[in-house]
This record gives sequence, C-alpha cells and structure tokens, in this order.
Amino acid sequence: MSTVAYLSPSAVAPTAAQMLTLSRVVATVNFSDADTTALITHNMNIPLASTPTQHGQNSGSPMVIMMLAASSAGTVSPVIAVTRGTNTITLTKAATITGSNCTVEVSIERYEPIL
Repeated sequence: MSTVAYLSPSAVAPTAAQMLTLSRVVATVNFSDADTTALITHNMNIPLASTPTQHGQNSGSPMVIMMLAASSAGTVSPVIAVTRGTNTITLTKAATITGSNCTVEVSIERYEPIL
C-alpha cells in the first residue's frame, strides 16, 4: 500500500472531533510502481446517500481535488480512481508498470462544517 502523509489539519489523520469545526483535509500520497491503493481518512462523517433536501450543502461531498506533485518522479501518466466513503477516501492507481510511480496531493473538502 502507498504512503499517506497528512499536511492539514495536522500530521496525522484527523479525528471526528477535530472535523466537527473544519471542512478540509490535505494529504500527499506516494505511490510506488507496485502500489495500487491508498486510504485517506477525513472523518467528516458524510452520508453516502446525501441529497440537498436531507443534508443541505453537504450533498455531493466530499469534494476531492487531486494534483500531481511537482516532485513526482514517474514516467507514465497515472490514472487514479477515487471512491468516496463516509469517513475515508480510497485512491486506486490503475497501472503497476515501471514508471507508474507518482506523488499526488489530495484535498478533501465539504461545503460546510457540521455544527
């Protein structure tokens, strides 16, 4: 499995208590050629079946923004799928061929904190 390094709100996966008043988690994920998955914990407790009438602005959350880090050393452009969960995000890298290693920065956001 890949290496996840949390950048915000702290250097470790946030707790549910921390995320009550926050709405963003940022992490970097370092995939080696052989890695296929990464699990990032956001602990935002977002219902998977949210709708605007049920959960207001949290509908469609969390929003996942991913970009290839400037330090990424791969020679093959990575294809990475995102699966949203209530408290986690799973990234799945499609290729395990030589040169598919990469580092991505991931921002996970919800539209408003649950208070």
